[in-house]
Amino acid sequence: MNSLDMTRLSSKGQVVIPGDVRTSMGLSVGTKFIVMSDKDTIILKRVGRPSLTEVQHILKEGQKYARRAGLKKPDVEGIIHQVRRGQ
Repeated sequence: MNSLDMTRLSSKGQVVIPGDVRTSMGLSVGTKFIVMSDKDTIILKRVGRPSLTEVQHILKEGQKYARRAGLKKPDVEGIIHQVRRGQ
């Protein structure tokens, strides 16, 4: 964990993300979050476009999965075609 700070819930149900956290994460007005909770823990996960590095990692993992599943390029192309047709 890179940052630790305190905040509080306002009467309107709003929580302020401390400035140093916003700056270090590059957050700005309009940034969207997914809110997850479990017992006494709340997690905010920023929603946005993945970075090029994240996309490359996702693609690499998908390729590994396809190889393990025995899928060939024509199989994947067929699946993509079916999805695009809505079937």
